[in-house]
Amino acid sequence: MKVYVVEDAGALVGFIVTIMDCKRKIGEIGLNAVDPGHQGKGIGKMMYAFALNDLRKWGAEIAYVGTGGDSAHSLARAVYEAVGFDKAAPTTSGRCRRGQAGAADVESET
Repeated sequence: MKVYVVEDAGALVGFIVTIMDCKRKIGEIGLNAVDPGHQGKGIGKMMYAFALNDLRKWGAEIAYVGTGGDSAHSLARAVYEAVGFDKAAPTTSGRCRRGQAGAADVESET
């Protein structure tokens, strides 16, 4: 597990956790957040691109992230979809990317 932080002028404005299962070649984006005062500036998308690239470097062929299905998590779901994640299955709240984790031409897994 790795934890990365984003700073702006010395202030912590975001963080993201990556978890890699090297044996199964599966990467996970764990807990992550952007300070509400810094949301809407592309920080979340930048963190996800960085995290996916990091997971790819460690050999991830699939990357996933879990989130809640309630309205409080709607912004998170929208950002995950904007960077290429799709619902993994209608009965779960997980989202997956298949292929090279972090690649621009990733196929969605259903």
